[in-house]
Amino acid sequence: MKKQNIVFIGFRGCGKTTFGRALAELNNLPFADLDNEIEFIIGESIADFVAKHGWQVFREVEQRVTHDFCRNFSGILATGGSTIENSKNFQNLKKTGTFIFLHTDFSDVRKYLLTQEASYRPRLNPDISLTQEIDQFWNQRKGIYQASAEIEVVPLLKGDPKKEAEKMMPVLEALLPDAPEKKRIAILSSSNGSTFQGLLDAQKKGRIPNVEFSLFLTDQPKSGALEKAKKAKLKNIEVHQISVICFPKKKE
Repeated sequence: MKKQNIVFIGFRGCGKTTFGRALAELNNLPFADLDNEIEFIIGESIADFVAKHGWQVFREVEQRVTHDFCRNFSGILATGGSTIENSKNFQNLKKTGTFIFLHTDFSDVRKYLLTQEASYRPRLNPDISLTQEIDQFWNQRKGIYQASAEIEVVPLLKGDPKKEAEKMMPVLEALLPDAPEKKRIAILSSSNGSTFQGLLDAQKKGRIPNVEFSLFLTDQPKSGALEKAKKAKLKNIEVHQISVICFPKKKE
């Protein structure tokens, strides 16, 4: 039975974001990475937040963000490596989503996590080496992922994301939510366009999916917003200078 979300679960570094985004693009569906959404809410990296406030406070924020997305989102969701260890997260995600376990080859995941590219990830147990930490938490969590998932897929971490997403389609196609109708939006601006740029950035990051900016209209041929519209290569850009007619006040 179709639910409103496909929920990718799995160990950190297994490709939930990469393959989730590729699957969403392939099927014209919205995509959200819960870790990225948390960073958007807290205004800093998870590593910096945890260093200041600790893991317990982070888990509380994660629970609120997860609950919100369970209710108000329909598409492909990528979870954090430990998201479903929280029972409330697990229950909320299960209500609206089908769990897909990305059982990527663990040796490839370990190699990735030990590279400098992954060094930004906050440590879960700094009292042991990173290699020991990775092995320890994988052994703790792999059984949880397998028991929780309706479907298990084995993508190649080094493979082309689009091709790997295409390989998943035979088992996932019947479960994918319907693509929402794309909304066409007109932008009217005569200012520097900072709000407009924020909308463009949000669209690029997937925070306002299935939206097309179909028209930009301004009365200022030298406005900053107009330059932003041209840079974004909007299809329809129109400049209409408006003449203001002042009528004399009637004498009483």
